[in-house]
Amino acid sequence: MSLALPFGLLLVQRERQRSRSISRMLRGYGFDVIAAPSVAMAEVLECTFDAGVVELDLDDGDGLALARELLASGRVEEVVFFTAGGSHDRLQAARSLGVVIDHREGADALVPVLTQLARTRASRASAKVTAVDTVPDEACQWRAG
Repeated sequence: MSLALPFGLLLVQRERQRSRSISRMLRGYGFDVIAAPSVAMAEVLECTFDAGVVELDLDDGDGLALARELLASGRVEEVVFFTAGGSHDRLQAARSLGVVIDHREGADALVPVLTQLARTRASRASAKVTAVDTVPDEACQWRAG
């Protein structure tokens, strides 16, 4: 699969092996992925992403609060929660912000959701401009313009 435009993802998962595996898989589908294993790491990145893939329960903080902060600051346009679960109230709060995918569904369940988000972004972008540049950004390696 080839994406029409660069589509940048911030992946925030606490388990490094899972994060590496998901990153490799998503890159294979054409997504640009920056992985952060913690809230602290995600907060120091000074760039914008098309979407964040966030775990609800992170070792150093609350993934739900991080997602709210990323959305409010404009650092991500969309959030997808890829998580092992949580209380009914936390899952409802997560669903109010974006899609929730349970780890038990497997990382492959991320692909159709993220592909749809990328297609929606590409449709919006093509309606606005005829070309989009990708500008290098040392803090994150890229930033879609």
